[in-house]
Amino acid sequence: MIVPRYLQVTLALTLASVIWSVVSGDERDDAPVRPVAPAHNQPTAHRKSADSVMAVHKDLFALSHADKENPATTQAKAEPPPPQHITPALPLSLLGIWWEGHQRIILLTDGRDTWPVCHHCRAENAIWIGNEPVEGWKLKAVNKDDLLFEWQLTHTSQHLEISDLQSEPTQ
Repeated sequence: MIVPRYLQVTLALTLASVIWSVVSGDERDDAPVRPVAPAHNQPTAHRKSADSVMAVHKDLFALSHADKENPATTQAKAEPPPPQHITPALPLSLLGIWWEGHQRIILLTDGRDTWPVCHHCRAENAIWIGNEPVEGWKLKAVNKDDLLFEWQLTHTSQHLEISDLQSEPTQ
């Protein structure tokens, strides 16, 4: 197996760094470790009394006196505000249109799946008014120049323009 030149250089530099760290040594490793004296052996001047430790202790989760009296206000404060519902961009785009038997068939895609929009065709996965090709987006209307979709969470409508593909081509 051939190793690329940049990996060879990187491996050589890493190996050199490791060898340098081993050879140069570290003075901190040779420093003596001083054991810590147990608390009962400390001089009395340095010992903290139990009362002073408890005086420093604070209850981090204490409720105010008004909250202790009325627990309903505590629950009202704890509940987060309702989330703001934002309408996302319409994930569908127009892929194309074809005409068959004087019926217009519109092809939509989300980049992964494709759906034909037609009323009487027998195409697999065909959608029409009332269907949801993508979760949350319902087809509300098929007009001559656009398709109307509704985001179900906020009932916001968005149009998908059909542009110049509105009439059947002449032969």
